[in-house]
Amino acid sequence: MLSVTMLQLLAGERCLFMSNHLLKVPVLCCFLVGLFMGFTERPAFAAAEETNMSAILRDMENKDAKIRENAIINFYSIDLNKQPNNKRDEALTGLKRLLKDPEKAVRYEAASVIASINSSCTEAVPVLIEALEEKNKSEGRYIQELGRFGPAAASAVPVIIEAMKRRPGDHSWETLCALILENIGTPEALEAVKPYKQKWAMQIKLVNPIRTLRDSIFGSALMTFGLLGLFWWSRMRRKKGDNIVCWPLLIPVPFWGLFVYHAFWLRANTGPIITVWEAEFHFSVAIFIITLAGIIPWLISVLLWRKKGVMPSAPAS
Repeated sequence: MLSVTMLQLLAGERCLFMSNHLLKVPVLCCFLVGLFMGFTERPAFAAAEETNMSAILRDMENKDAKIRENAIINFYSIDLNKQPNNKRDEALTGLKRLLKDPEKAVRYEAASVIASINSSCTEAVPVLIEALEEKNKSEGRYIQELGRFGPAAASAVPVIIEAMKRRPGDHSWETLCALILENIGTPEALEAVKPYKQKWAMQIKLVNPIRTLRDSIFGSALMTFGLLGLFWWSRMRRKKGDNIVCWPLLIPVPFWGLFVYHAFWLRANTGPIITVWEAEFHFSVAIFIITLAGIIPWLISVLLWRKKGVMPSAPAS
């Protein structure tokens, strides 16, 4: 019986040994396949990209304007810096030729691609100005592309200024145009940016006090517990018969309490609660109004109470 049991154990150990080795076979196969793909993927990708480049160059000569336009758009998916010099030069030559294409969509796309790959090719500037004057949905992209040329895009300044004035109050749009104008840097461009910079400076002065309290543990905690303290004191006075309004003080408390948590979170995480300046400005104004909505009714009731001395008893709320 003992010998049979030992034979069974040995057989089990052998099966376990064989199964462990059999499990290693697919793992080894996966490793070898991955290694093979690692060596072959890049050449295959390069070959596919080269084939794609040849197809784009061919489609740029197509009689169909839509095919020509799509061929230009496909340049965004190719890194021209990794292409052979002859292919890169051929692409740039073809794009320059398409700047005079009879179809404006083809001209505009060609100018955009040229701006993104070779900012020294100023032939694209007049075409981008023409595109910007169309006032279509892509005008933001055309402004950005014009900014790549720097001072060489000086002729675009009047058009960019006009575009900036088309969306009054749109901070993101005004910022984009102002940054591009500053990058171009002509006297006319810098003069046009001044009013916007002055307005932003004034907004920063208004926002900074709220931001300082909001993003500080001490500041947000002071506002939270200060409001709660005033509420508690006012509540006690009201119970004694003084007609002091106390409930509005609780309106801003949840917001400032959230900022206490946010201030702690800021130290362990990555940044402000709102990163878009325009949204932050409106958010700060809203917090200021909410805080005043809680403090002003209370303050008026306290001043009236102090002025009249003893107020008629009010029922405890």
